[in-house]
Amino acid sequence: MRGELLFALERPVLSIEMVVLQASSQLFIIAGTTDGSLVMWLLPMTDYSLPLSPLGMHNAHQVGTNSISASVAGIVEDRVRLRICSGGDDQSLSTCTVDVFDRECQASSHSFNIVSFVRLDVASASALKGAKLVDSAHILSIGYSQRLALWRLSEEATTLELLSMTDVDVADINSFAVSQANNLIAVGGMGVELFTMTEC
Repeated sequence: MRGELLFALERPVLSIEMVVLQASSQLFIIAGTTDGSLVMWLLPMTDYSLPLSPLGMHNAHQVGTNSISASVAGIVEDRVRLRICSGGDDQSLSTCTVDVFDRECQASSHSFNIVSFVRLDVASASALKGAKLVDSAHILSIGYSQRLALWRLSEEATTLELLSMTDVDVADINSFAVSQANNLIAVGGMGVELFTMTEC
């Protein structure tokens, strides 16, 4: 293995996500920091040996961004539309929709645009430790409150609606994983608990 330092930030990174833009072989990287920011980079898959400046930043939370999930939501003309959700130390769940130019070009502030943003300030009774996109319209979240929640994002991506909430027996929750093919959710903390998704 060989490592390359791509960038350094003033604040520690708590979470990170990567999405490959297949048509142009570019890599979209999102990092969540201790001040609640999402920091974004766009770089070619073939050459990332130099330190890079961020493509942009977005204040998703008031404090630490603990979890990020992102996926391609569609193609809009010459741009790829990405959906990014995140969970924060401030108990909030946020979702933003970003359009990124999917072409071979030098990344600049004109290479992406935030189309929509919604933040639910009290999505949990305590810090959210995980947020995952199930698909472009559904999000799972979990936190120290030991409640697993399923949310629906409106078609315009401007509101979040709680569909269901389930108590979790595992304490000190730190992570969770989703198997969409099997509709299974595994929650990890002081043990592991398995759930079956039935709502979407």
